[in-house]
Amino acid sequence: MPSKTFYNLSQEKQQKIIDASKKEFSNNLYQDVSLNQIIKNSNISRGSFYMYFTDKEDLYFYLLNEYKANFEKVIIKTLNDNDGEIFSTFENLFTLLSNNIIKKNNSNFIKKVFLNMNYLIANELLRKKPNKMLEEYLFEYINKDYLVIKNKCDILNLLHIIIMLFMDNLTKLVNEMEDLNIIKKYYNEQLNLLKSAFYEEGGK
Repeated sequence: MPSKTFYNLSQEKQQKIIDASKKEFSNNLYQDVSLNQIIKNSNISRGSFYMYFTDKEDLYFYLLNEYKANFEKVIIKTLNDNDGEIFSTFENLFTLLSNNIIKKNNSNFIKKVFLNMNYLIANELLRKKPNKMLEEYLFEYINKDYLVIKNKCDILNLLHIIIMLFMDNLTKLVNEMEDLNIIKKYYNEQLNLLKSAFYEEGGK
């Protein structure tokens, strides 16, 4: 994560570094990203960069966490819009994010995140804070009345399965393994299979 020195910079200078970094990570796979190019486009010295970030990985995970924080807000809003019902929430989230990846000009960074996906990146995406995974965070917001299972451990396991299903199909989309409509069809079928087993009609 950035040092205090980075946060002491003006908002304009911080944003210039962020914009230059996003551009470089959006246009290249992680291993091909050039710190020299980021430094040049940010108009800072190499020494200054290392006063702000430890290395390329530190910078990358900072950008990743910035995106994740925004996406978590979208998840909570979508949950609230769906009365906390987890299956409809993740169906709508998939549509929202897949359309964003395909249609938006600023989606290249997210595409590269999925193309670069490995254990460390996946773990960072799914972790709300140290020792707390995304499913534990979501547990506090979902409406448990819509589920036939009531045990916390069982619900966390179900959330984990849904999140993994969500991530797996988004990765397929970014890697262009199938057409969007085919991937959405498979995803919704898989989600509906889980829903048929765990959904409580009406939410009591």
